[in-house]
Amino acid sequence: MTETVTANWALEIYLIHTKTGVMLLQKAYVKRVVIKYSFNESRPLATSIDNNVQLQNATEAEKIDDPTMYQSIIGSLMYAVIGTRPDLAYTVTML
Repeated sequence: MTETVTANWALEIYLIHTKTGVMLLQKAYVKRVVIKYSFNESRPLATSIDNNVQLQNATEAEKIDDPTMYQSIIGSLMYAVIGTRPDLAYTVTML
């Protein structure tokens, strides 16, 4: 197979070709994930999780009814980490 056109989209990743290389962006994907899981009203932070934070098990009152929702959120974030957001890798791995 031969392709003569420069790709702009591949696997939910937007490719921007520059003189020095290719930039990869997943802005549309991350925006859909944020809206899908109702995080669009959350406050953004400039930094990831602090290295010294110790996560604790949830109390019975804090536990979610459907753990597959949590797993789906983490899986969606893992895809972004693998594709274009290695800066989130530590936080997502901790979660």
